[in-house]
Amino acid sequence: MIYLFEDRKGRMNQFYNKSIDSNNLKEAIFDCTKDELERYVSENFPDAKAILFHRSYTFPKHNITNEDVKSFFVEKKIPFVFFSGGLSNNLYEENGIVLGDVNSGDMYKNLDLFLDELKLKRRINIPLLVYGKEYLINSLLAFQHRVMLYFVDKNNTDILAKSSIEEIIEITKEELKGDDFTIDKEKNKEKILDWLKKSINNSNSISIGTLYIQIQKMINNY
Repeated sequence: MIYLFEDRKGRMNQFYNKSIDSNNLKEAIFDCTKDELERYVSENFPDAKAILFHRSYTFPKHNITNEDVKSFFVEKKIPFVFFSGGLSNNLYEENGIVLGDVNSGDMYKNLDLFLDELKLKRRINIPLLVYGKEYLINSLLAFQHRVMLYFVDKNNTDILAKSSIEEIIEITKEELKGDDFTIDKEKNKEKILDWLKKSINNSNSISIGTLYIQIQKMINNY
């Protein structure tokens, strides 16, 4: 079950005019102190698969914060998303799970996509909830940026050392996670991984500029 903690009903009704409670999504309240947290969660949300929590949630009891709630669920490896009207969309990883910050309007706009993915693929896709259909592009651009930072003090004509190619292979695996990058052989990460691995096995020379071109081609496919 996905639990939604929203204490501003007017905003929710403005952005989302469908019924919240369903087989996969349920609206809930959080009414306990910090000392009661573990018992309260185990009794009320034992089937939690992900938590969507208003960043400025007003707790009925004051001896607890939204960070206390987040830390508890993250420790249990349950994906957690903060949403608020003032938040910028962002993804990050903690304790081996994907977490997110998302603008309220964007979250409600992407909520049906998120729930459809859960229903069809049984997958909690936090990037899809945060960025919508463009989440693959955002992942690819983040990957491109990380590679460019890795070579920030190099020239495009410089030839990649074997150790650098091996590092780029690891960066590719880390940044481009998920089944979406393995659906189409012409578009997915396996194409660039195969190219990098073959360059090592065949002792082919690759310049930094050539690597940038291959990454851009991959982005253009999406």
